[in-house]
Amino acid sequence: MSTKRVLIADDHEAVRRGLRTVLEGNSELKVVGEAVNGEDAVEQVQRLKPDLVILDLSMPILDGLQAAREIKKFSPATPIVAFSMHKIHEFVDLAKRVGMRGYVAKEDDGKAILEAVDAVLHNRTYFPV
Repeated sequence: MSTKRVLIADDHEAVRRGLRTVLEGNSELKVVGEAVNGEDAVEQVQRLKPDLVILDLSMPILDGLQAAREIKKFSPATPIVAFSMHKIHEFVDLAKRVGMRGYVAKEDDGKAILEAVDAVLHNRTYFPV
């Protein structure tokens, strides 16, 4: 697999930094941007055209679900993984409905996000919740 470009969207800097560290521990992944809210995520996807987006569901301006809907309008093939503090089936169902391909709870370990990224980049889904 060639190097895949990832955009991280989360309103907490420490979370973005932690995700970047985990993702870039895999030589096949490169974080190309960090968005601080949903609107920023939409703009960066348009500009950077990442291979994958990791979206926090609870962000200001546009939440992750709203941002996913907007991203899917202009880039329907871009896979999106939800990254959320909510480990609740209703949120997983909402993520699926807006076209997200994976869901990882923030309480899960770094291995879970790497598993989700790998699955989604190989045209599989990742919904273990």
